[in-house]
Amino acid sequence: MSPHARPLIRRVAEVRGLIRIRLLLAWASLSAAGVGVALTAGWLLAGKTGWRGATPVPLVVDGALVVWLAAAVLLLRRAMDRWCGEDAVAAAMEQAMQMDAGAVRGALELSRGVPGGVSGALAERAAALGAAAVTGGDLRHLAGAPGARSRA
Repeated sequence: MSPHARPLIRRVAEVRGLIRIRLLLAWASLSAAGVGVALTAGWLLAGKTGWRGATPVPLVVDGALVVWLAAAVLLLRRAMDRWCGEDAVAAAMEQAMQMDAGAVRGALELSRGVPGGVSGALAERAAALGAAAVTGGDLRHLAGAPGARSRA
């Protein structure tokens, strides 16, 4: 691994971490909203007299809550897979910094190993240019579209 690639790899990891944190906060908010709705619905459905025996309503409310939380977990996993992968993060960083498509991803791939027939000096230069382009930017800006979507 080239010394120029380390800052680039670290920056990609930082952006990925920021997107993950935002997704987890959004997921926690969504889950908490579902729990709040279920508790409020249970309270309203119980009425002043409370639950009466032999009624399936509490089971329905609990079942809806379990379905809500399961859907929230699936949504979180799908969002993590879609927005936190190295390719997605690299593409978001390229767009945010108005770089050529594939510049960050290419530098990352070359940092792992230079294929036969490729100049080591050119690989070093690509890693250096990629690192220089993204090390100065603000993490929130570098997160690009996935970072903006995960805030919503």
